[in-house]
Amino acid sequence: MSLQSENKKNLKVAIIGGGLAGLSAARILQEKSVDYVLFEGTDRVGGRVRPTEYKNGYLQMGAEFINGKMNPMYEIATHLKIVDRYMDDEELFTDDCIYACGNSEISKKDIAEFQLFTAPLSDKFEEAGKSEVTPSVAEMFYAEYEGWLQQDEQRFARRRIFDRLAKMYQTFYENEWSAPFDQLAVLNLDRWDDFSDAFASFTLGPYGFKAILDEIKSHVDEKNIRFNSIVQNIDYSGSKVRLTIASGGKPQLFDYVIVTCPIGHLKRFSFSLFTPPLPKLKQQAIDSLGMGNMMKVFLEYDTEWWPEEVGSILALPETTNNNNSISNFNYNDNKENVKPMDWKQIKELERRSKIKETLRVFQPLEWESNLLVCWLAGDGPKLISQVDDQALAELVTERLRESLVDQTIPLPKSLKRMDWYSHPLFHGSYSFITPEAAAMGDPYAIMGEPVTNAASKKPQLLFAGEATHTNLYQTTSGAYLSGQREAERICKLEGLI
Repeated sequence: MSLQSENKKNLKVAIIGGGLAGLSAARILQEKSVDYVLFEGTDRVGGRVRPTEYKNGYLQMGAEFINGKMNPMYEIATHLKIVDRYMDDEELFTDDCIYACGNSEISKKDIAEFQLFTAPLSDKFEEAGKSEVTPSVAEMFYAEYEGWLQQDEQRFARRRIFDRLAKMYQTFYENEWSAPFDQLAVLNLDRWDDFSDAFASFTLGPYGFKAILDEIKSHVDEKNIRFNSIVQNIDYSGSKVRLTIASGGKPQLFDYVIVTCPIGHLKRFSFSLFTPPLPKLKQQAIDSLGMGNMMKVFLEYDTEWWPEEVGSILALPETTNNNNSISNFNYNDNKENVKPMDWKQIKELERRSKIKETLRVFQPLEWESNLLVCWLAGDGPKLISQVDDQALAELVTERLRESLVDQTIPLPKSLKRMDWYSHPLFHGSYSFITPEAAAMGDPYAIMGEPVTNAASKKPQLLFAGEATHTNLYQTTSGAYLSGQREAERICKLEGLI
């Protein structure tokens, strides 16, 4: 028997997580006839790729776009002939938008002037990301914004209008990067790279990532997958790695373990998950990297009530005291026949106001005319995770009626959403570099480094997932490539390639 055959026979690998990183690692190991087990904590594979069937297609509750052409997702989508159209990721204030600002007015001149101001900002942020100390995007933006306002008295007099557009610009960044504006380091704009000439994405047809996921799954033998199997502890103190599964049973031993858990899960559980604790530098990277929150709420109506040519409805947020402000609730109003509000009523109105403030971007679904998609990031996903569907439908309708000044807008007959923020295996949508993480140099490279077993002197604890790819973090392609990387690392260590 050859050494290579003996390695194949005796080698046993565990993959934790059945997202695209776990599936791509499984494919490589399977092609090399390596014995592996994939532990998936839910009843399905795909991770943050979560297509949900709806009529003649699938709603993409998670990943939806492909970033650039130089990656395996684009190759698979092209092979499947599902690439729909090119989309400029830096488009915000486009001609097919409705600017919904209630009873206030905003002119095309105001929008054009603000566009002229924001056009060079991304390049400025990217350049700032090359410096040793990288501030947040918010810090840079508001410094630029205040300077721009002060340059012109007439412009400054229209500050209230521009403040609302500035808040929408913030929303654009929070949606694009799934990160709070004041926590997103400018280093992201320098470090992230899909190797394309422009910052752009591709949309897919009605099947979207369902078709891509099916293609990837077809190369992985399902008999090697253990569904509903949450790994409770990874003990790498011995010559083999011992896994304990939360559902019970005897601990299992492996030569290598590939951990593909999202950074949000590691933030919550890394101290109990690993024995011994992870090296300090890797733990610091886990603590310092951000885990963003992104949510899509699919609003289903009997028929579309918005104009057919509309690409987006932008509900411009208020920036000063307004009828939703706590200062205007008038709970001590002395008007005749008006009862003062108690504290609970005040807090409830304040809570509703905060939620409605986060409902800013609405887009019709291209392939199904009766669906409107509300995109939320920043504080939005956390706030609405505490609200049931009926209450959320009412809040969305209030927001749209107030912003568009149209009381005839109907309630949606149903809504669909996926709460990534509250899910115990995810705790967020995808990672980003904070100013604290930027100070570490390359936190994603640190995340991707394997941990050497002190007993065997081999790198037996390996890490994959979007938060381990130095350029394509946040993406399905980054996740997929990282899984390949770690499976190939094992094969090289064992002389299989």
